Amino acid sequence: MKKQLLTLFTISFLGAAQIYAQCTPNLTITVPGIYPDSVTNLPHGVVNLPYVADIQAKIPPDTTIAVCGYTIVNYFAVNNISGLPSGFTWQSNPINDTFPGGSNGCVQISGTAPSTAGTYNLTVQLQASGTSGICGTISLPYSITYYKIVIDSATGIAPVPLVTFDVLQNSPNPLFEPSTDITFTVPTSGKVEFKVLDLLGKELVSRRIDAVAGVNKTPLSSRYLKSGIYFYSVTYKSKTITRKMIVAAKP
Repeated sequence: MKKQLLTLFTISFLGAAQIYAQCTPNLTITVPGIYPDSVTNLPHGVVNLPYVADIQAKIPPDTTIAVCGYTIVNYFAVNNISGLPSGFTWQSNPINDTFPGGSNGCVQISGTAPSTAGTYNLTVQLQASGTSGICGTISLPYSITYYKIVIDSATGIAPVPLVTFDVLQNSPNPLFEPSTDITFTVPTSGKVEFKVLDLLGKELVSRRIDAVAGVNKTPLSSRYLKSGIYFYSVTYKSKTITRKMIVAAKP
């Protein structure tokens, strides 16, 4: 099985000759969260072809809940994924659908895409369990509703959208440690300038990138950055787009 990592979230897309398999938790993910984010989302499928996508998760060991205050996270359980195309199934790792606090886990969605193109909006239904000194054992339902699976037609050539200059939020988004990816798009090939600045405007990273027309990605390590808030910018021709990111506390 060939897998391609998108940021700190693993997405696999298999050809017709591939065999479905259980996902593998990405242990390099250290920042609590669920990946990919709503911007990256799940990969498209093609009618009548096999499809596989992995959702990766890093469960926090503790959190703060209103009224109950500091809470130890016991586990997150995946109760169901609704809205899937007909014939699609999901399987988690661990296989009991329960991810203990502080652990890494994943859920794999697989199946053969239906014969009709369309968009399927998913709802991932979770159950969070924790222990608070104030409230005792807490059990809270939680749903993720931003994931979708788009099944494209296999006939003809889909219209190519006009590519404009844009800079996406870094992924993992926006908190990261030890590395993150900066994704940007440009309408034509050429050199762009990438910079990272602190809150006082001091330039910490500067590099020139040979960008290609379309989507580009450049990695950024937090090795030489202290924990805190930073700004990153990409300059294409005479236009600069700046976004904010956060470096997590060093372990």
